[in-house]
Amino acid sequence: MLREMRDLWIKRPWLIALFLVPQLLNPVPASAAGTVVFSALGISCTQHTANDIYAHRYVAGTNGQISAINVLLPAGAVNNSTFKANFPTATYLIMANNGSSGPVTTLATFTADTMTGVNARFVGSYNITAGTRFWVVAGQGAAVFPDCYAFSGSVPNANVTFTNGWRLDTSTASVWAYATGNTPTTLGAVQQNSWIFAISIEITPAAAATVSLSLQSGLTTASFRNSAQIRASSSTEGRITFYQNGKVIPGCRKIQTSSLLATCNWKPSVHGSARISAAITPTDSSIPSGVSPAFNVGVSERTNFR
Repeated sequence: MLREMRDLWIKRPWLIALFLVPQLLNPVPASAAGTVVFSALGISCTQHTANDIYAHRYVAGTNGQISAINVLLPAGAVNNSTFKANFPTATYLIMANNGSSGPVTTLATFTADTMTGVNARFVGSYNITAGTRFWVVAGQGAAVFPDCYAFSGSVPNANVTFTNGWRLDTSTASVWAYATGNTPTTLGAVQQNSWIFAISIEITPAAAATVSLSLQSGLTTASFRNSAQIRASSSTEGRITFYQNGKVIPGCRKIQTSSLLATCNWKPSVHGSARISAAITPTDSSIPSGVSPAFNVGVSERTNFR
């Protein structure tokens, strides 16, 4: 085998090159696109020149997971040596609404993905509920990594589009909430203005909650009519209902998790194989409910007769 590979390399090096070149050109695939629910990428770019942080407040129209933020760049930015060098460490932040004050709590950090043409893409994940107000904030000043704005008139329009109720947090159709400052966590009070930050927001369906099951004993066997504790580990807090062969286990309906754990005291009511499962309703309504994989437990004859 080694001799054949050596001969192939010597006699037909072009075959090796055909295999290697695509691997070198595409070492990491770009993240898959989600559904664009807000876009101001169609505006004509005016570049921020001051090294300030800019932010706009938005309203979520649907439950979902924000998966990408795309940023319009000024012409030539993709070839600018400073911006190219700074892009890998550049970020955008999802920050919590803070009333009339600028945002201070970071909910999620979106990191650099790709920079092509006049767009930079930042990816991350944040589950959000319809009607929630949130901020999108540049993680660095415009002199470190650029962004664009424009005065676009009433929105939505041909260059600024909304989908499914997602929108700028507006006081009128041409004035909306923004904030600016020196760092993402020291933005000033909320202001109203008619310039628009040139980004788009993508969402994907929020990932469902997950649950995994085990017995406290660590075994996959239990004794008929003897108490055994079922442990449910979840990906998020919520209420968990436990089932044996599709029927709710007595006393084990809507058990609240604590530190992502809920337990059920179960007395097996069948011999042989019992199929245990659990369903979780998350406390966070933006996260879809989930169901555990089946956990099969072998139930043997009771050993401690009275």
